[in-house]
Amino acid sequence: VLAAVELVASGPTRLAPLYGPAHVWPWLLRIGCCLALAVRRRYPILSFAAILILTSSLKIAGYQNGVMFFPLLIGLYAVASYTTTRWLVSAVIASYAQAALIANSKPSELTGAGAVWACTFVTATAIAGYVSRRDRHRRTIDLAERENAVDAQSRRALLVITTERLRIADELSTIITRSIHTIADEAGTGSQ
Repeated sequence: VLAAVELVASGPTRLAPLYGPAHVWPWLLRIGCCLALAVRRRYPILSFAAILILTSSLKIAGYQNGVMFFPLLIGLYAVASYTTTRWLVSAVIASYAQAALIANSKPSELTGAGAVWACTFVTATAIAGYVSRRDRHRRTIDLAERENAVDAQSRRALLVITTERLRIADELSTIITRSIHTIADEAGTGSQ
C-alpha cells in the first residue's frame, strides 16, 4: 500500500514528465522498505536496519523519501514492541541521525522544524511501542499468575479429596476391625 501511495504521489509532473530507467533504483529501494515490513515481528532489528539503510540510500542517491518515513516508524514500533530497551534506544538514535541526514541534505526534504517534528514522531512511536511491550509483558505475567492460582486451587481440591478419602478409609477400617472383634468375642462366648 505504501509503495502504491508513493507511486501515485510521485507520478509524472511538470518537473519529471516520464518515468525513465533512472527511476527503477528508487522504486526498488522503496519496495525493499515495504518488503522489510513483512518480517518486522519475527526479525524487528533486522527489518528496522534494512528500512533505515534503504531510506538513507534513497536520500544519499538524491531521491526524496516521500512516504517512506512511515515504514521507518512501523519498523521502529516493531523494535520497541519486540526487543529490549537497549535496542530501542539504539534504534531511536539511528532514527534521529537519519532525520538529521535528511534535514541537512541537498535538496533538503525537511526544514529544521520538520526535523523536530520527525524526531517527535519517532519519540512518540518508540514510547507507544515500549508501552505496548510492557502491557503485553504485564498481561503475560497476570495470565501466568492466574494459571498458577488455578493450579494451586486444583491442588488444594485434590488434597481435600485425598484427605477425605483417607479419613473414610480410616473409619471403615475402624468399623470393620470393631465388627470382626465383636464377632470374634461373640463366637468365643458362644463356644464357652
